[in-house]
Amino acid sequence: MLRAVEAGSIARFDDMIKIKGQNVWPSDIEATLFGSGDVAEFNGVVAISDKGRDELTLSVAVRSGVDGEGLAQRLRRSVKEQFNLTPVVRIVDSSELETFDTPERKARRVKDVRQEGLRESARATGLDG
Repeated sequence: MLRAVEAGSIARFDDMIKIKGQNVWPSDIEATLFGSGDVAEFNGVVAISDKGRDELTLSVAVRSGVDGEGLAQRLRRSVKEQFNLTPVVRIVDSSELETFDTPERKARRVKDVRQEGLRESARATGLDG
């Protein structure tokens, strides 16, 4: 009997973001959020919180007729189950969402700004050299 092992990953490695020690692919976050059918659009930001920890904030625009607070709770629970991360979920109007498009027109809905936060902290404390 032959046994096979599937090698490789589910997405491009350079798209992967490490958050709180977890490997997270933005396409998986998209699948989780859009899978509910109640999310019209979203943007995610990975930043360093005031406590110095990685924090995923999801700004979500809901479809009309959907209870925003109920959806926010369901999305927090889904992301926690799927990725072992508890995000901050903000319900916003779709006009408040930024668009992250690349020249190839690939949507960039999740942005990692942790390095920017570190540079700003270093400048504020005079540790930037």
